[in-house]
Amino acid sequence: MTIATRADLIDTLALIGVMGAARNGDLDALFEAGGAPAAATTTVAGVVKQSTAVPNLTAQTVTDIATAQTAINAIVTKLNALLAAQRTAGQLA
Repeated sequence: MTIATRADLIDTLALIGVMGAARNGDLDALFEAGGAPAAATTTVAGVVKQSTAVPNLTAQTVTDIATAQTAINAIVTKLNALLAAQRTAGQLA
């Protein structure tokens, strides 16, 4: 079953016994007019996409200032890639 609308979600939750008809109103905040899932904002929970994968950093041995600077640059680059992936997915403003 594909869950694309509010009605689909309610039907699925009712099917597995998670939500009864009396609690269906609890989902209103998650859906925009027309039944489409609502996007998340900084103040309202909603639906966001999964971000792209950002590979882990490998362990680095720091022996001097030059290797320390290289390690710091790698960390900054990785952090910026992670932040960019989250922004693209709508998880971060």
